[in-house]
Amino acid sequence: MLDSRLNQELNSNQWENYWPERSNMIYYQYINLIVKALARDCNSLLDVGSNKANYIEEFDWIEDRTTIDIDAPYFSKNVKGIKQDFIDFTINDKFDFVTCLQVLEHVPNPDKFAQKLFEMSDRVLISVPYMWPENSTEGHIQDPVDYDKLKKWTRREPLYSIVVEEPLDDTQKSKRLICYYTQESTKISLKQARKHIRSMDNNQVINTPEGKLLNNIIEGQSNLSRFMILDRKIRAIDADNQKLKNKIQVYSSKIAKINKRMKKHNNELQKYKRRIEGIRKSKTWSYAQKIRRILNK
Repeated sequence: MLDSRLNQELNSNQWENYWPERSNMIYYQYINLIVKALARDCNSLLDVGSNKANYIEEFDWIEDRTTIDIDAPYFSKNVKGIKQDFIDFTINDKFDFVTCLQVLEHVPNPDKFAQKLFEMSDRVLISVPYMWPENSTEGHIQDPVDYDKLKKWTRREPLYSIVVEEPLDDTQKSKRLICYYTQESTKISLKQARKHIRSMDNNQVINTPEGKLLNNIIEGQSNLSRFMILDRKIRAIDADNQKLKNKIQVYSSKIAKINKRMKKHNNELQKYKRRIEGIRKSKTWSYAQKIRRILNK
């Protein structure tokens, strides 16, 4: 009984400490601004895997806010929390917007999980740890995750993506990849996004340090975004080079086989030449030559 209470207390402290330790991260400021810019017209939002993090409270213009988590869903008087396995979760009507932040790296079947997200809404915001070393973080069974691995899970290209790096963090776990998916074909309008932000924050947010990040967030012009694009191109070139190397190996193998056959044929040719030479030097050949001369006369 005592052990059970102790475990409950430890778990409670774990969840209580989770959000305070992360709430000041630059990453969450990006998430906040992206949702404000892109979910301005939304009336319902589902956050998958909230883990008692209360960032959903920031989206107070959205009337219907719901979180779902298998262990510790966030809930309040403004937010409905559902403790359930997301894979078993069903709905009658889609949500206007879905967020799934730092979750896919934890689940054993991220492909199935990602497809479930797109069943919940036509607009989905996903983030994952970007290139964190394998086995470096407890519970991260899918690390390392990069753009291509996330694309494999989601089976689609995001309309917008960016890698966010925490400042003053010299570890290998300072970067997070954020991707926004939608069925809408129109590009993100920076001008319209700014209007959305201003309308929510009384024209103040654009003049704040956080607001000045908006250009980088919406347009994807940050150095990290360019780095990610270049990194993908380099890996694509490396993949092409590997294909060429494989072809070269195949052709080299074929050439080696041909050379081996040619060597065998040359050896046989030399063997036959030696036989002919031996015959020509034999007494039989000498007598045959004399007979041929007589016959030719």
